[in-house]
This record gives sequence, C-alpha cells and structure tokens, in this order.
Amino acid sequence: MTTLPQKIVLGKVSDIPVGRAKSYRAMGRDLIIVNTGDGLRGYVNFCQHMGGKLRCVGEHFECDWHGARYVCTTGEAVPDTAAPEGANLEKIPIGIEGEDIVYLYTPKKNPWALE
Repeated sequence: MTTLPQKIVLGKVSDIPVGRAKSYRAMGRDLIIVNTGDGLRGYVNFCQHMGGKLRCVGEHFECDWHGARYVCTTGEAVPDTAAPEGANLEKIPIGIEGEDIVYLYTPKKNPWALE
C-alpha cells in the first residue's frame, strides 16, 4: 500500500526572489525554501551542527549560532566551517503548481505499526 503525498501550499513563488530564501512551518517542521535562479530547493531548516536555524547568505545557508555553512543548491556542508564534515541538510520534496510552492509531505511510516 503506497501513501500519496499530501500537498501543502507554503506560499507564492513570487515571495522568494532569486538569491533569497524564506522560512516556513508545516506539519510540525521548520522548512527553508531558496530560489537559486535555476529553480527552488527545499530543506528542513535545521543546522546539522547543533540544530540552529539557517539564513541565506549569497550562495550559502549560514547558521546564526556558530557560522556553519551549507551550499544552497545541494545542501552540502561547506568545509572549514562549523558544519560537520560530510553533513547534508535534509532535502524536502517541493513542487510548483501555478504560482504556489507546494510541499509534498509523506508521513514516515511508524516502525511499530502493524500492516
């Protein structure tokens, strides 16, 4: 049995100019969507170092707590910052429907659930 993703409208594409990001909260998660110029990308807004929130600084996300940096287009940690070596931000599936940014949320299966 496959579960289809739930479509949650986060906002409008026009809300996020090229080179900028916007934070959202949906389904109990803090999210960040960035417009990289070649499209939108979405991540869980959670620094892999110590859980701080991220903000867009040029081509990177930067954590306000300790300066950890991640590449906006890939979510990969930038070496020689506070980000743990080899860390990646958790990507989230997003889509565009008309002018809306849509989070394609699929609940994770409870490992204790019986089928």
